[in-house]
Amino acid sequence: MGFGSVSNINILLPPSAIVLEDNVFSFYGVNVGFIGRGKHENIVVRRNQILNSYSTSGHSQGISAGKVNIIFEENLLDHNGWYKKSYVKLNSTLEGQATYFNHNAYFSDIYNSVIVNNISSRASSIAMKFASNSETETANNSIKSYDLMVDNNLVIDSEVGLSLGGNIDFNNGYRWKNINILNNVFLNIGHSQPTNRVLAWSIEANDWDGGVIFGNYILFNDNPDVTNVKGIIVKGLSKNITVDSNVIYKTNAEEGMKIYLENKEGLDGVSILRNYIDYIYDNNQGGNNIEAYMALQGEEASIDAFLIKVKGLSKGNWNKVYTTKKVNAYLKEQFN
Repeated sequence: MGFGSVSNINILLPPSAIVLEDNVFSFYGVNVGFIGRGKHENIVVRRNQILNSYSTSGHSQGISAGKVNIIFEENLLDHNGWYKKSYVKLNSTLEGQATYFNHNAYFSDIYNSVIVNNISSRASSIAMKFASNSETETANNSIKSYDLMVDNNLVIDSEVGLSLGGNIDFNNGYRWKNINILNNVFLNIGHSQPTNRVLAWSIEANDWDGGVIFGNYILFNDNPDVTNVKGIIVKGLSKNITVDSNVIYKTNAEEGMKIYLENKEGLDGVSILRNYIDYIYDNNQGGNNIEAYMALQGEEASIDAFLIKVKGLSKGNWNKVYTTKKVNAYLKEQFN
């Protein structure tokens, strides 16, 4: 444990074929970091617990990985980027307060990567932030992040679920190519408001040259104070994006905000197909949630109890009952 110190693991030089598996990283400013100018090839981060990062003097991430080709699989990311809820002013780091710069995972300029079957809960701001940064010397956008699959992850709470749009953007070109956001589940986005903002966005796509947002489930929001609610956002200069077969149910998003197209730079070939949205279709589906799932296991019916069970998993004790494969299947089956 580092208790807010700078980092736990920092991999500085461009490595090849590194595996991090079955570890617990907790209470550092950055629990795991892949940094440096060169590319990090063939990295596997699997079945780790990345928990409770915070900083009293700067930005804090659960994992920060730049210019990396990575398999990020079956990890738990919980309560990263903050020690206390914001109480002084927005983005104060005093005593490790939550800020909108801090996230469970921060992936910058990643490529040829798979992010699959992870649980991300209670981030300071974004569950999984992806950045594709243009060169400041040329002031032109360029594609720095490509060939990504983000599949069957479970996102609980957090102000934003998946953001694939930041950071350096000159508004003059594409920054992403061939992005696939598939089969993920988002629960109670925006619920606990660590930064006190009223934000609840599940998926953000910005400046994509081709991609699919398919089969995601955006479910439930029971905090009436969270009013800036959007389900799927497509914006920037984006083309050839298919938004298909997603479920958006009881999120309190206003009509027009559940799938929101912001056409300020130019959208071309954005197809919206076969999505189940609760203001259009029958609103009498069930209420299967984590609490109900835990009750079926004979356990305390709460998200906290669920996360305790997940934290009990290890290489020698891998109980599939508390993995995304089982939990997400339960949450999705009510809409079959």
